[in-house]
Amino acid sequence: REKESPMGLFKKKPAKSEKSGESAPSKHAVQPGESAVVSTSEPQGQTGLAEIAVTESGPLDFSQLSDAQLSSYVDFGALLVPRLARLGVHPDGQIGDNAFGALTLRLGVAGAEVMVVAAPKSKGLWQELREEIETEARKQGAKVTTSQGSFGPEIHVQMSAQTAAGQSGNLQMRYVGIDGPNWFMRVIFTGDIDPHHADVAELEAALRHFVVVRGSQPLTPRSIVPIVLPDDLVKQLAQLQAQSA
Repeated sequence: REKESPMGLFKKKPAKSEKSGESAPSKHAVQPGESAVVSTSEPQGQTGLAEIAVTESGPLDFSQLSDAQLSSYVDFGALLVPRLARLGVHPDGQIGDNAFGALTLRLGVAGAEVMVVAAPKSKGLWQELREEIETEARKQGAKVTTSQGSFGPEIHVQMSAQTAAGQSGNLQMRYVGIDGPNWFMRVIFTGDIDPHHADVAELEAALRHFVVVRGSQPLTPRSIVPIVLPDDLVKQLAQLQAQSA
């Protein structure tokens, strides 16, 4: 069964990438349920975040990227992800052959799930989605607060949960939305979500260098623009899964 997107707000209609067209099934296809996290950095000559310009804008649209900058990124279909030594990634929510609904990020104690969907040209999605997320979270008995963060208005959700050992605890999530040109990026921060923590601040800085590749094909608003895993990272995941078997 496919993984449902949090709060069930997005449609699972895969989109073709403007850069590469229809993605062909890979002989190294990732299987649902794989949980290994792989690195985006180069095996040699890793690029650290300190070498990338700090900016208060971003994520970027593909139209803002020059050809010379492409080598600093890993192509995940809907997203170009900067090559960073500490950044680990894993695809989630399989919607096709090596096509996924979201990308999970890990950087130290910080984590985030990133999803890209199509948006209307006439308006952004974040305002109406904030209301829907708040309403659905409260229906589930969660504590919901809102605040102004580094990316704009955000939602903090705290829910009761059980640990792997069966003990009661709280699950905390931070919802962030970024409206772009004909696309919307939703980010859910997990793990340590305190924006003052060094790992969280570094992950936020990395996200500002992500590049969204919406493509030019017509898509219904809220349709997912799929994440496509590069073959070399598919192999990494397969190897890690085999080692842990």
